Amino acid sequence: MQQAVDEYQQGDWNNAEARCRLLLRNPSNYSRLDNFDALNILGIIAAQSSRIEDAIEFLRRASLIEPGDIAAHMNLGHLLRQNQRPEAALECYEKAIKIQPAFPDAYYFRGLALADIGRKEPAIESYNQALALNPHHANAHNDRGIALASLDRHEAALKSFDNAIASKRDYAEAYGNRGATLMALKRYEEALENFDKAISLKIDLASAYFNRGLTLDALKRYDEALDNYDQSLRLAPENTTAWMSRGIALYRKKLYAASAESYRHAISLTHRDERAHNNLGITLAALNHFDAALDSYDEAIAINPGFAEAHNNRAAALTVLKKYPAALESYEQTLRLQPDYAEARKNMGLLCFALGDFQRGWSAYEYRWTPEQLRQNTLRQGKQRWQGNKSDKRLFIWAEQGIGDQILHGTILRDILDFPQHKTVSLNNKLIPLFRRSFADIEFMSKDNDVDFEDYDEQIPIGSLGQLFRASPAGFEIARTPYLIPDKKLSAQLSARIKKPGKLMCGLSWTSVNPALGDDKSLSLNKALPFLSLANVNFVDLQYGDTSNERHEIKKNHGIDIVTVDDIDNFNDIDGLAALIDACDLVITISNSTAHLAGALGKKTLLLLPAGRSKLWYWYSPTGSCLWYPSVEVFEQDKPGVWDDPVASVGRYLENSIR
Repeated sequence: MQQAVDEYQQGDWNNAEARCRLLLRNPSNYSRLDNFDALNILGIIAAQSSRIEDAIEFLRRASLIEPGDIAAHMNLGHLLRQNQRPEAALECYEKAIKIQPAFPDAYYFRGLALADIGRKEPAIESYNQALALNPHHANAHNDRGIALASLDRHEAALKSFDNAIASKRDYAEAYGNRGATLMALKRYEEALENFDKAISLKIDLASAYFNRGLTLDALKRYDEALDNYDQSLRLAPENTTAWMSRGIALYRKKLYAASAESYRHAISLTHRDERAHNNLGITLAALNHFDAALDSYDEAIAINPGFAEAHNNRAAALTVLKKYPAALESYEQTLRLQPDYAEARKNMGLLCFALGDFQRGWSAYEYRWTPEQLRQNTLRQGKQRWQGNKSDKRLFIWAEQGIGDQILHGTILRDILDFPQHKTVSLNNKLIPLFRRSFADIEFMSKDNDVDFEDYDEQIPIGSLGQLFRASPAGFEIARTPYLIPDKKLSAQLSARIKKPGKLMCGLSWTSVNPALGDDKSLSLNKALPFLSLANVNFVDLQYGDTSNERHEIKKNHGIDIVTVDDIDNFNDIDGLAALIDACDLVITISNSTAHLAGALGKKTLLLLPAGRSKLWYWYSPTGSCLWYPSVEVFEQDKPGVWDDPVASVGRYLENSIR
């Protein structure tokens, strides 16, 4: 036995193991204690050689030979816990406590095993017992803090981490855990300080880099977040969560191809993670690879059939692919799984609009509010919601969403002109001059002004008017004429300035700054060359923002001069922009607020519409003519991101107009 011990200590495991096995073959010749020692050495060698089942069996036999040996139970418990058998490990630690009730480590490790099986409160109590025996047990303080944080008791967790650090000044992991808790409390700068301290103490602490990345992500410092995820993955390349978080950060930076690769790496590590497949699908959809995205959502659902988000995303992909009945079925399945899933209900409503089912569409459209918006708007629900009836009450219609949406829903104001209520409508301040000219009998106010709801009897958000007045396609007939009136005097002056004899004056808007969808909706001037280069057409800049560089490049490279009217601010002066649109013969625009404004003015408008996720619900047009704005003709992509066909069609339209 002594020779076996010596050989083990010298690293000669093969001979040590052989000698111990020889010893066990002839147990009658040796003492019971020798058998116990041999089993312990065999268990340790087997564990270090990754022969886990052998190791567990040897240590179990050792604990049976000497049931009063606390180390035997502790060693077996550690091995069981390290190999994901926390219930069995818990039994070992309980036996150790019975043997030696004043042994702090037994309570500490029992706490770890309890935490492993999700029994957080008993785990905290076990850590407390360890600390009662040893108030300076740094690990017990640290893991107690982890358990408290997992129960969202973050302030108490911080105190535990402070005690851990007080007991062990160079405790890098405790600083890292303290940082993670501060991150959960949204005290991001303090969290970063703790991660920095953890890393200064332990340069290879992968978890600190990872959590530092999450904190920087929350601060929208995505480049720095990515650097930290990468450093974490260099140290712990099999951390699936880090690969997932890296994919999310890359997605936010719109680096979709790199994001997809990050998710694929996560999937290669854990094939059964439905979140990784779902996120890969979202990224593929952003790349306009909707068939591949659909496959990813199907993988996620195969892993977890109850994953409502994947069903919702699957329905969205099917909608883009114009597989409408299948999309509707997927939305219905989503809502069977999660009836309160507001986004899915809203998305299903938008699909119903496309299918012509306006009653169902408007009902689901009421789920457009985010939870935060709903909390804010609950104050307005203190006043009775208007039901579309005529009365002598005071009605307040309040603005929501962006300028384009307010113009869209403003088409319905014509329907209530003969209602006897005193009507007040709030709007974006830029729209008010134009709407006041167009609706003399309605009072308008800025949406930014404070509202005293005691001044009104009834209220309704402007986006909900459609539920009352556009419940079927027939309800749109009243919108068959323009409803906004431009400043005709200014329009005439602008016409005299920009029109050239024998030239078709065509207003042009080509860019959207929408942070989520703008790239897909926008059209570069180079892509528009097939119609920009037509003779006898002059183009007028209706685009908001500084377009000087783009206009300069297109003139330098192709000799195309896009007229700009410098004294009209196309972004802030909506009334001036309306007059400029009115001065044009027609308008070519992508899907932005200019399209809404031109349609509301009744100007002939050629709308270049993206396919895919950036095609917004109100532009759906089975006939080519927009239901909301009859003067708008839709030219839609056949494939997401490919403008060739709609641009060519617009060119042919212009050629026919010139003739």
